[in-house]
Amino acid sequence: MRNQIGIILFVFVLVSSVFGGVYSGGAGEPNEPFIIATANDLQQIAYEPDDWDKCFKMVADVNLAELGRNFDIIAGVDRYSYFSGVFDGNGHTISNFKCDACDVTGGSRFGGVGVFYSIQGETAEVKNLGIINADVNGLCDDGYTRIGTLAGSVVHGAKVTNCYAENCKVKNGSEVGGLVGVLFDEGVLSNCYTTWDVMGNGWSVGGLVGEVYVDCIIENCYTTCNVSNTSSNSDWDAVGGLVGRVENGQISNCYSTGVVSGNAIVGGLVGNLWGRSNILDCYATGDVNTCCKYEGWAGWQWPFEMKIGGLIGRIEEYSSYSEIINCYARGDVNCCGYESYAGGLIGAIIDGSRIIVKDCSAAGDVNCCGYESYAGGLIGAITDGYEIVVKDCSATGDISLIGNSEDLPVTEETYSGGLVGYNCGAEIKNSYATGDVEGFDYVGGLVGWYAQACRDCTITNCYAMGDVNGVDYVGGFAGYAVGEIYDSYSSGEVNGGVDVNNVGGFVGLYECGYHGEIIDDCFWDIESSEMAIGVGFVDGELSEPLDIQGKTTAEMKSGATFIDAGWDFINAWGIGENQTYPYLRQYSAADISRDGVVNFADFAILADRWLE
Repeated sequence: MRNQIGIILFVFVLVSSVFGGVYSGGAGEPNEPFIIATANDLQQIAYEPDDWDKCFKMVADVNLAELGRNFDIIAGVDRYSYFSGVFDGNGHTISNFKCDACDVTGGSRFGGVGVFYSIQGETAEVKNLGIINADVNGLCDDGYTRIGTLAGSVVHGAKVTNCYAENCKVKNGSEVGGLVGVLFDEGVLSNCYTTWDVMGNGWSVGGLVGEVYVDCIIENCYTTCNVSNTSSNSDWDAVGGLVGRVENGQISNCYSTGVVSGNAIVGGLVGNLWGRSNILDCYATGDVNTCCKYEGWAGWQWPFEMKIGGLIGRIEEYSSYSEIINCYARGDVNCCGYESYAGGLIGAIIDGSRIIVKDCSAAGDVNCCGYESYAGGLIGAITDGYEIVVKDCSATGDISLIGNSEDLPVTEETYSGGLVGYNCGAEIKNSYATGDVEGFDYVGGLVGWYAQACRDCTITNCYAMGDVNGVDYVGGFAGYAVGEIYDSYSSGEVNGGVDVNNVGGFVGLYECGYHGEIIDDCFWDIESSEMAIGVGFVDGELSEPLDIQGKTTAEMKSGATFIDAGWDFINAWGIGENQTYPYLRQYSAADISRDGVVNFADFAILADRWLE
């Protein structure tokens, strides 16, 4: 009798776990969560809407292949449904999740596709979970699908923590992420990663998240996957190694190491950045590529414009009060298109205001070609900016903007600089470039084209050391300049075309403008540059002479040359006497502890060493 009762109970539990909405235990409360031990337990959540705000905890890895069919995603009943509870993976994995977005109710234009349809609300959290061997296809007739392996969307304060995806496939869809399709309205992703290739065909594609907008945070996350966006529908399609597009969000302590490719806006970490968004303490090391094939004079394959950067492809015209701080990029940047913007760190800043780029660097080579092109070792172009600051930055890669006569027509309307190709509206301070630069017009060791668009947008305490090769408007420091330059120098070899009037050791062409026509306490090496003149040509009437001094290499390596000119060798500059050109200090000479602050601790160290 006892054995019969045991058998009956066993059958009851087994049937209930498959059909009756009873999981492997628990009550759905924080201290007594529902227990998920099997594929059927996990699938049952999709059929229990009353449980979507409850608590769950996995106690074993789950293989969805055991269901023998595609998994019905959690909370995917219609476009208004979502999961608002807490799901704790407890260090376990969900494997073999397979889904076609077109088979999901509301999974097209308004929906999201992943193990979870949508995770919403301040109480919602998915944590400590791995997704293995998922296969998600977002291709639908309307071409508007948010897809990820974990979730289609994470919104309204929901959190995803300590989650990852490995050995998965995600393709097609308009907003595609390796883990999450869209992060929206104060959503948070922390301590997450993906390690496999992501391919999209739409608006935003990212190795971790497709699109981020409205006060969201991504922190302590990374991707090692290659990411590509095959869409060529418009100039707005974006792809990034971590995130395709960010609007009013913050990314901190994150990185990406894969190759990133696309056809419009491409970034090693973030494709497109706009609104009030910050990128802090981040880096990208993979190569970044884009190409729009030329189809002859009859026309170009859409899109026409390319914005591509080692870290960020494009910062939008609606961006303001944004900060890019303590970031770097190490991959090569390769771009070709009708109109191309390419930068070792940032492809282009378009009509931005009050943006700070500080303590950033780029080390990859930048190779760009096109009908009208902009290339810079750090930033390709800053156009019509206002109160933009580039400070304590560097670029060490080579810049080549010479076109490709086999595939593309070449125009002389090009701008290439060791640090910034085209600068209209940015202050550049305490920064340098050491890479070689080559192009056609407007070629400079630090900036190709510089216009002081606002009173404070000067260039101060900067230097360029790379060789510069161009045809017209070529200078060791700047190809073209209208505005103020202080306490700066160049030392690279300078080679121009036949019009030597626009080629100079320091500036190719200097134009008198409505701001102060001042170049003060600046130098160029007359021996290494092989240029006897500092400015190739001055356009207009100067209110006072330009103070640019040509010196021998020995004089350029003597501190007295610059000290006599009033350069700050306490806080800004240092030099290896008779051995090096001046270099920019990372710390003030008085900051003995190298903590970024001059205080009593520094005096204590000085006193202690003095006694020694």
